[in-house]
Amino acid sequence: MSINYNVVMADLVCQLGEHAVSNDPVRRFAWSTDASYFRIVPEIVVHAESIKDAIKTLEVARSHQVPVTFRAAGTSLSGQAIGEGILLMLGFDGFREIKINQDQSQISVGAAVIGADANASLKTLQ
Repeated sequence: MSINYNVVMADLVCQLGEHAVSNDPVRRFAWSTDASYFRIVPEIVVHAESIKDAIKTLEVARSHQVPVTFRAAGTSLSGQAIGEGILLMLGFDGFREIKINQDQSQISVGAAVIGADANASLKTLQ
């Protein structure tokens, strides 16, 4: 099955708006690598700032049978933060939440939280 990425792009723009979706070759190339030695250029880059944005992206991808690769705060040393199809970038605002429960026995972090930020939050409790 051949994927028409122009149609996928149009559907994503309709669902998320032009500000969140790009198929610009320079932007695609910029996001085609991580800390590994791999380079895989995605067809479309989506910046999701909320769970709703991620769900809408996955719905469009499923309807067109397009692969999706998630990327958040991590850089990946083995290539799992890059991929063909749609590269779904989880935005810093909507996915950087850090919650520490009242008795300080548990911490919950969003997908875009790096270990250093989680540790810094915990350190303030000492």
